[in-house]
Amino acid sequence: MGKRANAVAVGIVLSWLTVIALPAETTAQTSQGPAQGTSAAGMVTSTGSFPAMAPSAPFDIWRAPKHHIDLRADPIGLMRSAPVGSNEQDDLSRLLMLRAPTGARAPGLVTDFSGINQTSFIPPDPIVAAGPNHLMGLVNTVFAIFDKTGTNLQQVNARSWYSNVSPTNNAFDPKVFYDHFADRWVMVWIAGDFVSFSEILVSVSDDSDPNGNWCNWVMPGNTNGTTPDSTGIDYQGVGFDQDAVYISGNQFSWTNGIFRYVKLRILPKSTLYDPACPAVTWTDFWDLRDPSFTTVSVFTVRPAHTFGTPGVEYLINDSPFVTGTTMTLWSLTNPTSPTPTLTATNVATTSRLVPPDADQLGGSTTAIDVGGPRVRNAVYRDGSIWTAHSVADATGQFARARYVRIDVTGPTVLEDVSFGSDDCWLYYPAIMADSASNMVIVYNQSCTDEYIGIRYTGRTPTDVALQPSAELKAGEANYVRTASDGRNRWGDYNGIALDPTAGNRIWMFAEYAKDPSSTWGTWFGQVIPTTLGDINDDGVINVADVVLLVDFILEISTPTALEFVSADCTPDTSLDIGDVVCIVNLILGPGPAQLLAAAPAATSVRGVARLDEAPVDPITGQRTVMLEADLGTGTAGIQARIEYDPGRVRVGTPELTDRANGFRLQSRDLGGELIVLVYGEAGDVLAAGEGPLMRLPVFMQGSDDEDPGLELTQMRLADLLGIVRSANVGTATLTTMPNRFRLSEPYPNPIGLSGTQLDLEIPQPTTPSLSGESGIVGSSGTVHVVVEVFNVRGQKIRTVMAEDLAPGRHAIRWDGRSDRGTLVGAGLYVMRMRAGTVVETRKLIVSNR
Repeated sequence: MGKRANAVAVGIVLSWLTVIALPAETTAQTSQGPAQGTSAAGMVTSTGSFPAMAPSAPFDIWRAPKHHIDLRADPIGLMRSAPVGSNEQDDLSRLLMLRAPTGARAPGLVTDFSGINQTSFIPPDPIVAAGPNHLMGLVNTVFAIFDKTGTNLQQVNARSWYSNVSPTNNAFDPKVFYDHFADRWVMVWIAGDFVSFSEILVSVSDDSDPNGNWCNWVMPGNTNGTTPDSTGIDYQGVGFDQDAVYISGNQFSWTNGIFRYVKLRILPKSTLYDPACPAVTWTDFWDLRDPSFTTVSVFTVRPAHTFGTPGVEYLINDSPFVTGTTMTLWSLTNPTSPTPTLTATNVATTSRLVPPDADQLGGSTTAIDVGGPRVRNAVYRDGSIWTAHSVADATGQFARARYVRIDVTGPTVLEDVSFGSDDCWLYYPAIMADSASNMVIVYNQSCTDEYIGIRYTGRTPTDVALQPSAELKAGEANYVRTASDGRNRWGDYNGIALDPTAGNRIWMFAEYAKDPSSTWGTWFGQVIPTTLGDINDDGVINVADVVLLVDFILEISTPTALEFVSADCTPDTSLDIGDVVCIVNLILGPGPAQLLAAAPAATSVRGVARLDEAPVDPITGQRTVMLEADLGTGTAGIQARIEYDPGRVRVGTPELTDRANGFRLQSRDLGGELIVLVYGEAGDVLAAGEGPLMRLPVFMQGSDDEDPGLELTQMRLADLLGIVRSANVGTATLTTMPNRFRLSEPYPNPIGLSGTQLDLEIPQPTTPSLSGESGIVGSSGTVHVVVEVFNVRGQKIRTVMAEDLAPGRHAIRWDGRSDRGTLVGAGLYVMRMRAGTVVETRKLIVSNR
């Protein structure tokens, strides 16, 4: 797995990297415009006018050879910055091939559920927005309104939705956002045939509830201001700030399908958010150029989703050259005036190469189109713009997900990381940052041993690297869908959005390869970026966090959603002994090298466990059940559940045996179920092999003669990495403690050559006999019992027993012989038992032998 496996231990060129900054280059030749145009008045439509679920439409693969251009050859004078691959960081989840506590991991998954199933369109282009109470998920060619538990409340066909303003539209390339400045939902689609018409379709809700009334508009996509231009808009980007909505697009020629330029359209909110749906006057810039090479057009400029009020709308694009050494940062000021200003500056970044198309499990007769290196989305907050895209690894064989964070005041690069592994392809990443500067990326991944699935990663401000990734949805089947241009069209982007009601919750919406083969599906997930293990959120991971986690497992308290995410250390969406071991590891601070060393031993963790009743203590009469365990190597923690009948059994406080010296035991009796946790606090493991592990005092109560039982219902073993396996378990039946002296009838009777047996029951010391006698049991906890056999003339012929016996059940055998050892003759005999003042007799018949 590993051309770079040693990167885990030695640091992976992390690139919280500030590369050499190019001189700021801003020129009036970087764009044309501004120019204004005005739409027709919009029209009101309502979700209530459509059926609950959109009807199916004829199947369609988008065949127009758009969304793609060949990048230009590197020009003379292209400034080189940090070399290709110098910002690479390996995904530890893939490298270790297990969920290991490496000190950090992907943001905790709070909830996830199925999204929109495959529609009649390839590719889906999933995008998401989150409002106070709803989610909107959009794909080609429908949009759906969900509640936050995953219920699809309504699904609408976008082409029908816009038919009131564009009767023959073919809406595609959906975009959506929730405007937290104004509590409105905004959708932007495009339509066109790249031959004769091009349209931009816009919808705005009337409030924060996406159910109900919206305004729809149609605007030309083939004009600059009011001047027609024979181009069609494609692969639009949508951003917003406190003043306006921004739509960027790649313009392709109607005559030959060749890319011409990028256009930016500004829609002021003052009219766009008017519920009367008036005509909207827009402002266009077009023909955006690279500021260092002004003869070269840029491609795919993304306006930012803006948080805060910087007074500037920022946009970003990747380099137009094969070797990208810069990103272009655009700044738009005075956007709602007739003469806004648009400037551009190139920012030096780590050099990147074009990502190769991807393979998958089962191979791919046509490689999966990963969409090149163009940026997918952009987010601005707190002085930084964040963006993500795919790049090639240093070998050129695999695709990685790269993100870049730029300080707009420099502008300089603050973070630049290319994330992935040596045997997988990562593509279509989407990025989001929250109010605490936590960051999350969702992306697609396929490998030679994985179908196309959805994964995510992230980082907190204190992390020194991206966290090991986690899986949102596994791919289910091989996927090959080729268009007329021969590409295996997978998609163009995935969706990510910040929940406006909680500043640290991020929603993801992405596609995966669904069963049967060559089918796509979509999946939602909500994550919370947090510091792993810091359950009480006090900025440090210590014993207080372990105490909280143990309380959660023992059901003493219930975690909040944020506490659960921090506590689910392994992560497997449950809290158990594996998480305890994991957080102890975080406190002790083992690094990746130690974890790798521990991994082979961890795989041998196994166990068989049972409960056994120990002999009654002859002095105290105490009864004990032993937890016996046969353990393999590397067991670092145990979690057990023991069930019992609380009406007949009472359990005491469990204690560890010497076998678990140095380990901590914590338990809770739920009244019928006992939860037990055993874990080390210094990274130790339990001794392998068989033997007692824990003593459990038990007290019998009730008078039912049926023997009660204790059942070991769960035994979970955690290894040093926090990975949990279940042990085989067994039960224990408790022998009921007698509550009186009793001598049973002999069996067999008449007595043959084999002799006979009687059962003697002796009560606990505190229990008086049925005759009312007390003090029968001596201070040692035993009672002196004499059992003798007499003939009918009253002569003693045998002393069967004369010894001290502990409370409990005992078997008394007489072999039919006298004290001299000879067999007695046939006839009637009497057996007498004396225990203190208690005397009982039984008649015995000896048959002819």
